[in-house]
Amino acid sequence: MRERTEHIMKDQAPGPGAMVTGLAWYRREQWARLREISEDVGELEDTYDEWLASATRVLRELRRSGAGVRKVDVDVEDLLGWCNERGRPVNGASRANYVAEKMRRKAVKRGERHP
Repeated sequence: MRERTEHIMKDQAPGPGAMVTGLAWYRREQWARLREISEDVGELEDTYDEWLASATRVLRELRRSGAGVRKVDVDVEDLLGWCNERGRPVNGASRANYVAEKMRRKAVKRGERHP
């Protein structure tokens, strides 16, 4: 199975030059809905368990390489609303941008410097 990376978004973190990788973390009970609303459903794993195994492997590899990584909870209905507000389809690029925006909002709430 090929590695799917559209769920990953690198974003600037606090501190000079520090990078944090945001990894979209989906909910088991919403997996079917994510597949239903995604225009690139063929790029998504067929089952939540397949996705979870892949995402866990990516998370482990990123951490092993020393990368800063954060799981970013994705509520599929919130993602759909975000895409609709922006006139964007639900696809890999939109999911990655959604994750990046969530990371930026969280950084701002914590008072971190952010571009």
